[in-house]
Amino acid sequence: TGPRRQLSLSHPPIPREPGLSVVVPLYNEVDNIVALVHEVTEAVGSLNMEWELLLVDDGSTDSSAELLRGLSTSR
Repeated sequence: TGPRRQLSLSHPPIPREPGLSVVVPLYNEVDNIVALVHEVTEAVGSLNMEWELLLVDDGSTDSSAELLRGLSTSR
């Protein structure tokens, strides 16, 4: 397996430590990542607290890593 890559998406931008961290390992999940980010954002966003979403690519062989890079630069 290759090196693990980690992407941190947070909303709103974190000035301090988040009150909640959601960590999701991903392996060949390119078709599910956008829906996952949307669903987590909807569910956790209603908690009215600082939070972060950490998506960890566990050596995917599909284009999951490229999609994660694109998501990280679009925020």
